[in-house]
Amino acid sequence: MRSYSLRAALAATLCLLSSSVFSSSVAQAAPKPTGNGAIFFHPDGTSASHWDITRILYYGPDGFLNWDRLPVIAPYRGHHFDQLGGTSNAGAMTHATGTRAHAKSFGSELKP
Repeated sequence: MRSYSLRAALAATLCLLSSSVFSSSVAQAAPKPTGNGAIFFHPDGTSASHWDITRILYYGPDGFLNWDRLPVIAPYRGHHFDQLGGTSNAGAMTHATGTRAHAKSFGSELKP
């Protein structure tokens, strides 16, 4: 019984060692950054007014949030065709396609 567990432990160790050696030799270098990427922040349910009130509350009307220090920022208006407040489903359509949707929309249909 003891020799069986010793053999199993040795086999497991050999498998781990060989897999780590094999995976490190197959690993590829990370691609060089192109600078063409974008980071999309999706604070669901917020708008520019939420950032304004946060700025005023924590830093005063002349203060800056880290958000304000980003080199490029492009907030958008997230209202829908038929209501001012956003919904998750229609908001996803707006995010994905850059087009307005009806509030009860679950895709790219033109009518609610």
